[in-house]
Order: sequence, then C-alpha cells, then structure tokens
Amino acid sequence: MATEAISSSSLWSDGLLPELAGLVLCRLPSLADRARFGAVCRRWSLAAQRQAPTLPPALPWICPFPRQVFQSFPDGESHNLGSSQPTASLLCCGLSENWLLFMNTGRCVHVQQPSRFLKNPLNGATIPLPHKFGPAYDVRSDLISIRKFIVSSDVDGLIVAMTQRGLTGLTPSHGRGGQHTACCRPGMSVWSIAANPGYEDIAFHHGIIYGVTRKGGLYAHNISEDRGTGEPVVSKAKQVIMSVTPAGLILP
Repeated sequence: MATEAISSSSLWSDGLLPELAGLVLCRLPSLADRARFGAVCRRWSLAAQRQAPTLPPALPWICPFPRQVFQSFPDGESHNLGSSQPTASLLCCGLSENWLLFMNTGRCVHVQQPSRFLKNPLNGATIPLPHKFGPAYDVRSDLISIRKFIVSSDVDGLIVAMTQRGLTGLTPSHGRGGQHTACCRPGMSVWSIAANPGYEDIAFHHGIIYGVTRKGGLYAHNISEDRGTGEPVVSKAKQVIMSVTPAGLILP
C-alpha cells in the first residue's frame, strides 16, 4: 500500500506539463513559494528554471537592516537568512535581486571573511568585493558606504554601485559629498570609480549606469574594458537631462 502511494505521488509530480508549471508559478508571487516549487523534485526544478525568464518579478521582502530577518509579501511569513554562527561584527547592509550585501566590521577577529561581500542565501554562493576604491583615490572600502548596488543579469558578473564616503569625505572635486559611481567584477582587487554630482538612485540598462539627482537631473556612465587587464572601467558622468526648472525639463 505504501509503495503504491509513493508510486502514485511520483507519477503525479512527473506528469506536470511545463505549460501547467508556468501557470502555477505565475500564481506564486512569493519568492519562498517559488523556491519550494523547484524543490519538490528534479522535474519541477527544471520546469522552474525554464519558466524563470517569463515570470513576473517576485514580491519583495522587507528587512530592517542590519537585521537578517525578512518578512515576505503577501503572507507576512518571516525568513531568517542570518549566518548559522552570527556575530556582532557581521552586518547585512542591503540587497539586490537574490544577493545580500554583508559587511564585516572587523571587531571579531575569528571571522575569516572579507570586509564586504555578497551572498545568495538561496544557494549559499558568495562574491568577495574589492577592498579598495580607486586606484586614483586609494580609499579603503570599509570607509565607504554602499547606498545601492546592482548585480547585472545582462553583463556577465558585473556589479555596479552608488557609494558615499562614510567617515572623512573625499574632496569636493571628487563628487558632491564624497559620492561616486563604482563597478567591478568578481576577482577584482580595486573598484573602478567615477565622481557623480550626488545621485538619489541608479539603474543599469543595456550596459550603461544611469543616475538621477534629487532635482531630476539624469546622468549616464558608460562601461568600457581596460585594454591591458580587460577589467571594467566606469566613465565620467555625462549629463543626459538637466535638472527641473520652473520652465520644465531642458535637454542639453
């Protein structure tokens, strides 16, 4: 009897057509539910991978940083994504897609981790981030706050960030309030950075970093490759749309 039940359950899960899997996944707005769907069996996991590019974005999780407990929409379920051995020196500082940004403040000497790194809590993958910003500025990353970061899905491995000097600011010529735009790839030891006029938000689209100021000014940073190393290099800010004036927007 038990064998028949197991066989029947296996046949039911194996018989789910990809089209039906897509319909089911579209009705699962929670990231946790989508992960559970893929964990049922190998066939469902494959179906989830195939349907992933066509699915609407999962609803976000809310986290009062630096805590590592997230609350999901729409069910309010709590998810503890903290380390199995949490320490006071390891802080969760942000997230992008499935990546969490952690910072090791260095107060706990036995934590064998870089000062700042990304971690995917769904598969355990980690990406160490460069320790320095420069090379022109030669600024240590633990003196920099990353206000927002984006892990690119259309440019292999590229990470872009909006940063600000945390302790003693850069000189005014290096950006308003010590703010700059940065990019790197896994394995780089130094971020490539360029000054910006003070962004409220950034976005990455078709290989270009766009930044918007508080008054609505729009700027663009191109990403090129260093001829010697092949590493990404972020260009100076180029204004695309000027700030809002009483007469409206003015195109340069």
